[in-house]
Amino acid sequence: MKRILSAILAMAMILSMAACGSTTETEETNTESTTTTETTETTETEEESKEPEKEVPTVLRLSDTADIDTLDPMNSMLGSSGAILALIYENLIEYAYWYDANGNTVSGYKGVLAEDWAFSDDYLTVTFNLKKGVLFQNGSEMKASDVVFS
Repeated sequence: MKRILSAILAMAMILSMAACGSTTETEETNTESTTTTETTETTETEEESKEPEKEVPTVLRLSDTADIDTLDPMNSMLGSSGAILALIYENLIEYAYWYDANGNTVSGYKGVLAEDWAFSDDYLTVTFNLKKGVLFQNGSEMKASDVVFS
């Protein structure tokens, strides 16, 4: 009885693998031949009359264990908000780890949006020199007033 059951299971597995393998090869062959046919039949006059292809919007979906409380990084109280906000906002500087030329781990503060920074003599004021050419998603350049506002 066990031999018969084993044989039936083995046949079922072989058939399922064979069915999956042949479908993929057929689809690839059909796709390639269709593409080749369309490319061959296209002429210069058809290319000129075609409308430009519309951009397909890119959607990024994230899942998290909790809802975020706000998109304002200064008023955020939840750890789950911090994870999402880190994907949206850049910092002036960050504490980072990297490797030097010898392969040793080095850590320290590194400029992200700030090129360099300096402390006043009494250490109450920090002056940041911002990187040039940093753009927002709408194409406008980042200015010092943007940093002060945020």
